[in-house]
Amino acid sequence: MTKIVPFLLLCWSFWTEAALEEVIKFHFGDIAVTSTAVVSTVTVPLSGPSWSDGAIHIIKPGQAGLYRLTEFVPFRYINITPMMPQVSDPITTSDGFELVSVDMPSQLSTDSNGTAMLPIGGVLRTRTTTGEGYFNTTYHIYLTITIEYE
Repeated sequence: MTKIVPFLLLCWSFWTEAALEEVIKFHFGDIAVTSTAVVSTVTVPLSGPSWSDGAIHIIKPGQAGLYRLTEFVPFRYINITPMMPQVSDPITTSDGFELVSVDMPSQLSTDSNGTAMLPIGGVLRTRTTTGEGYFNTTYHIYLTITIEYE
């Protein structure tokens, strides 16, 4: 059994002075993939414990993330759209992972300071492409989100 650490990195861009600050890092924890014969998933919900199915076994549970959006106009709605699906960086001949769903609100409202809190959870799926299995390493997935506001 190999320990695997899938890790999520957020990518964003703003056309103004707005910023995104990480309050709690979103990650899928430490998992083990015991077979590439079946597609398997691990889920990190916005609240509650992580769970997995198929051949993914949780060694250390993941954590939903929390991000602070700042420097927006006060009392405005912000629309948020994740770019899906996203796949892990290739690691030589290893199989990879695919972020197939993101658990986050599609709209937030800024407060009197132009700040809003963005919680993020999600579902990660095995992506058997090489049949070589998974290495004992950290896999990175970059999530791009679009933030629109008036």
